Amino acid sequence: MSHRPSLRPATVILAFTVMLSCGVMVPRADAGIGGQSTVVMPETAVVGVTFTATMTLRNFSTPPNDTESVRVTGVFLTPSCASPGFAICTPGNRDPGVFAILSAAGDPGFAPCAGIAFQIGPPDPATGETQLIPGQTITLGPTNGSLAARTCQIDLLLVAKKLPENPATPGTGETWAVGHTSLQGVTSGLNGTASSSSLINVVAAPPAPPTAVPTLSEWVMIMLAGVLVLAGAIALRRRMA
Repeated sequence: MSHRPSLRPATVILAFTVMLSCGVMVPRADAGIGGQSTVVMPETAVVGVTFTATMTLRNFSTPPNDTESVRVTGVFLTPSCASPGFAICTPGNRDPGVFAILSAAGDPGFAPCAGIAFQIGPPDPATGETQLIPGQTITLGPTNGSLAARTCQIDLLLVAKKLPENPATPGTGETWAVGHTSLQGVTSGLNGTASSSSLINVVAAPPAPPTAVPTLSEWVMIMLAGVLVLAGAIALRRRMA
């Protein structure tokens, strides 16, 4: 009969220490790569009216990755959500279909994405989350470099299609736009994310102004003018006869 040797606690602790020192079982830490993904919506949008908004991406990686450029590997925007607490709109807060994103393009004033057109992906039917897909790779400069070299601004054109059905505050048209971005270090290959949100109030289009109805005195003036025109026409015809 074979006999299996038992491992004493001290032996287990020693073996685990050796494994850690060799890098075994240590998860990959991506904490050094990060950034900002700032969404700015107007205070108010009117149903049926187009409006502009921006989404700014910025490299804010921390040491030792602050000397490293990062690639933008994913840009996502959920235009309407009842809560801004997460990078994605969670169940219970979802309210798709309030807005449609019509276009997205890199602002000319920001070199990393100047003039780059973005394809508008299909909105997720459940959440309304939409991916903005750049026509070419966007690389943000290192954190320790100039602000302009590590910043990309995406100019957005949207339209409000309806009032929120699941507003942030009951009885209002308030909703949150939630954006998040995925980043990857060019040198290290480490990954990072950034997210932000912006509150906007959606209001119904104002009713068309009522057609003005002439008052009694205005009707009298109109009829009098008609009589004068008719009398003049008759007098002119008699002269020509």
